[in-house]
Amino acid sequence: MRRSAHAGGRPGGRGPRRVGAGPDAAAAEAAGPRAAHRGLRVLAAGSDLVLLGVLDAAAVWLTLRLVGLDAQSFGVLPLPPLAAFLGLLNGGYVVGLTAAGGQTFGKMALGLRVADAGGGPVTLPQAVVRTLWTPASVTVGIVWTLFDREGRALHDALAGTRVLAASTVRRASRPEGATT
Repeated sequence: MRRSAHAGGRPGGRGPRRVGAGPDAAAAEAAGPRAAHRGLRVLAAGSDLVLLGVLDAAAVWLTLRLVGLDAQSFGVLPLPPLAAFLGLLNGGYVVGLTAAGGQTFGKMALGLRVADAGGGPVTLPQAVVRTLWTPASVTVGIVWTLFDREGRALHDALAGTRVLAASTVRRASRPEGATT
């Protein structure tokens, strides 16, 4: 028995019609991963900055406590080594998490993921370049994203990466024991 095209299913009896399954949805699926909204990217970055600020404050407080000083003695700490340590701590957080899975905790919370140009995983060199260029990218700010064809930030353009909605990123499996 043949089903009618109007019997609640798709023509030819191929199951129920999906909402938004028209030609536009098929074109969007074929176009590849969906770029993340700028506002969500800014919110994820802000979340990461708050987290890193708390980690930095904890590191400074612990350092002061270990040498027997209180918070008012902050000025006696040598600033160049402290700044270098905090820079490595913060950079390690961003590079490590981006290279490992494409997401910092801020991006995880908002469902975003950093991917390479093809939507695949980010390599360690890409994560390093992206992180090193982030301060310069922040100074250029939203202006760069307005002129980039894909709405990427400067650090993403230079690293060959983009921030996508995590649900649309393909996860390529790396061979066992492979490193980036």
